[in-house]
Amino acid sequence: MIYLSTKPKSRRVFSQSERNLEQRSVPPHVVLFLIYNALYFVPLIVSFMLGPRLVDVGDLLSIPPKTIGEIFVIYIIGICAFLVGSDWRRLLGRPIGKRSYTLTNLRKVRFDTASKLLVILFCVIFCISKILIIPLGVYSSYGVGAEFMSGSMWSFSIICSELLVVLSIVALFSADKYNVRWFIFLLALNGINLLHGTRFFFIIGCFVGIVYAYTRRLIRFRSIIAIGLPAFFAVLILSYSVFLHRSHASSDSQQAMAASVFSPLIFESVFSQISLINTLTMPGILSFTGHAFDFLSSLITINIPRFLIPDKDTLFHPSVDLTSLSPLGAFNGYAYGLIAFGVCFPLYYLLCGMVADWLYKMSRLSSLWTIIYIYFTAGFMFRTMRDGYVIPIKLLGNVLEFIAVAIWLHWLLSAQQTQRPAMGRNQ
Repeated sequence: MIYLSTKPKSRRVFSQSERNLEQRSVPPHVVLFLIYNALYFVPLIVSFMLGPRLVDVGDLLSIPPKTIGEIFVIYIIGICAFLVGSDWRRLLGRPIGKRSYTLTNLRKVRFDTASKLLVILFCVIFCISKILIIPLGVYSSYGVGAEFMSGSMWSFSIICSELLVVLSIVALFSADKYNVRWFIFLLALNGINLLHGTRFFFIIGCFVGIVYAYTRRLIRFRSIIAIGLPAFFAVLILSYSVFLHRSHASSDSQQAMAASVFSPLIFESVFSQISLINTLTMPGILSFTGHAFDFLSSLITINIPRFLIPDKDTLFHPSVDLTSLSPLGAFNGYAYGLIAFGVCFPLYYLLCGMVADWLYKMSRLSSLWTIIYIYFTAGFMFRTMRDGYVIPIKLLGNVLEFIAVAIWLHWLLSAQQTQRPAMGRNQ
């Protein structure tokens, strides 16, 4: 599945125009990080100004303008920290390298017969996981943070969905001539999550497609900015319509129709930031040094296998009740950073930028790093924006473990395929 060779590609003489184009190119992780911030901040401003005319969102839009200004400053600080981390080598005067690279120089993944067999096998496991959660009632009702969105079966289903995203990355960034078709098939299969109202897997898949188109020079940075917001909201409306149809939502009145249209925007881009609004407005939440110990404790607790401690959710008692800050689900990454690290929260985004830059450099050497880099860019950073820090780190660890197991299984299948012809010749 993954070609681990780190041999440099054959040398190629780059023209002056290609070198100039590379110097003007914005790395994919920078492009998507800017998109993530725009997708969550711009709708908040629009809803703050026009929300009462579009849909009733309760007390959300009654926040004072001062809080909106504070949110703007926090976003700017986070963006600047990430950009500094992403460009730290040039800012410190470190040599970036003698060889000129282009966006198309990402190592392609070897997608052979053994890889396709593993993908098909996992697709079967994924479908089984979706069947096992039928008794939980996830397909007949919808509720953010409901009781059925917990337990071992639900966790197994979510992990399978996340790993299916990884397989779609493997297929799309491979050298197979049908790579796009494989990607569309896996993305459509992951669309089963839309039936129980889980939209972010499908959205992450769309971001993977954007990275592919950008690295293949099919779209430019300006094109992404121009069509990014409309495309994002179109995907949200399309995916949310599945829930509306399934739940037989009422659309008799004009207000109900408006709610149906703008619910994706409100839920995904605005309601996920209630945690940030509450963090800034509720007394006793913020502290100068933060609660780093709570962050480490929750990270350790969430990584304990559930079969060892089935009720592990009751083990951890944080200093701040995060559920009360975000009653509608999701948790803004900047809000979590402020709570966990206080005034030092920009250091996390500085580190993320440095890691993304390093992975981007390593993706030119091995297809393994290509897969990790694409997932980090399209999956990890997006989840950090909407889910905080703990869940994305846990899922990143699961993805790395899955890749290791996939490499081992691929090696076994490849070894068996090479042994069979040898046995035939001996006979």
